[in-house]
Amino acid sequence: LIDTPELHHPKKPVEELGNEAAAANRAMLASGPVRLEYDRERTDKYGRTLAYVWAALPDGEVMINEELVRRGLALPMIIAPNGKYAGRIFNAMEEAASKGRGLWGVDLVTSDHHGGLVKAVETQFQGVMWQRCQTHFTRNILDASPKQLQGELHSQLRVIWEAPDVETARQMLRRVIDNFGRRAPRAVNILEEGFDDAVAVLNLPEQYRKRLRTTNGIERLNEEVRRRERVIRIFPNTESAERLLGALLMEKDEAWSTDRQYFDMRAYIEWKQGRAVAEGVGVPEPAVAGS
Repeated sequence: LIDTPELHHPKKPVEELGNEAAAANRAMLASGPVRLEYDRERTDKYGRTLAYVWAALPDGEVMINEELVRRGLALPMIIAPNGKYAGRIFNAMEEAASKGRGLWGVDLVTSDHHGGLVKAVETQFQGVMWQRCQTHFTRNILDASPKQLQGELHSQLRVIWEAPDVETARQMLRRVIDNFGRRAPRAVNILEEGFDDAVAVLNLPEQYRKRLRTTNGIERLNEEVRRRERVIRIFPNTESAERLLGALLMEKDEAWSTDRQYFDMRAYIEWKQGRAVAEGVGVPEPAVAGS
C-alpha cells in the first residue's frame, strides 16, 4: 500500500511527479497480465480497494506498489492491520532515498549546528545546500554578547537575515563587525564563522526563504505531536502510537496542501529549470530502479 503524488484532487494542484507516477503505473499495468493480492482487509474506511498489484514485466513479475516506491514515485502508506509486505516496501523506500530518486531528491537541509546533524548531512546528502537555522544561530550569537547590547545586536541581525540577496547581507555583516567588533568580539566571531551557512537560503526564490531559514516549522509540528501525546500518556502498543501520529500528520498535510498551502513547488521547479538552462545543464529526470 502506497501514497503517490496527487493528480486529480478536487482542492489540490497536480503535485510534483504526479504525472510521472501515473505514467509509470500505466506502463507497468499495460506490460502484461495483472493480478491483485489482498491482505487482511480489502477496503479502507473510505471504501477504497486495498491490494498489492502484481504485473508481469519482461524480467519477471513485480509488485507495482513496491516498484513505484523504489523509483521514488510513491511513499509507503501502511494501513493497519494490513502489512504483509511492509518490510519490502520500506526497503524499497530506503533504496530510493539512498540514491536520491524522484521524491527523495534533496536540494536543501535546514538544521541547527549540532555536530552529528551537520556530519550526517555532509555524509548522506553530499552536494546539498545546508541552511543553518537562523533562530538557533541568533541565540548562539546573543548568548556570547554582553546583555546590554543584545537588543541592539538582535535588531541588526534581523536586517541581515531579511536581506534581499547574499551581497546585501554581506554589506550588513560588515556594518555589524564595525559596530560590535570591539564591544562584543566573541559574538562577532561566531557571526563571521557561521555567516555563509546562515544566509544560504538567500540563494533561493524569495517566497521560499521565510519557511526554510529556520527549523520553526518542524518544531511547531513536534510540539503539536507532544501535545496530543500528553493527553494519552501511555499507549497500549506501537500501532496505536503510529495511528495517532499518522492521523495528525495526514491532517497537517491536508491543511498545508489546501487551506493555506505551505509551499507551491511548481514555482520552485520552474525556477530550478530556468537556472539549469542558464547554466547550460539539464534538470535530471527522476531516476528509475537499476539506474
